[in-house]
Amino acid sequence: MFGLGAGELIILALVLVLLFGSKSVPELAKGLGELVKNFRSAFSDAANKVEDLGNQVNELNDIKEKVDKKRK
Repeated sequence: MFGLGAGELIILALVLVLLFGSKSVPELAKGLGELVKNFRSAFSDAANKVEDLGNQVNELNDIKEKVDKKRK
């Protein structure tokens, strides 16, 4: 996980408990989880919008080609 070993994770957990207290750590973890969830959702929405725009561009290009063929 992020190139961290078990010992490093234990030290990190201990530092978090010392800094924020044992009651605050679960709240911080929950907030971080929600942040990651919201980020993934926003990224997914943006990717879908970009894909939709690409599809619309392709459709417009197809229509343009049909119109150009009819004019010839």
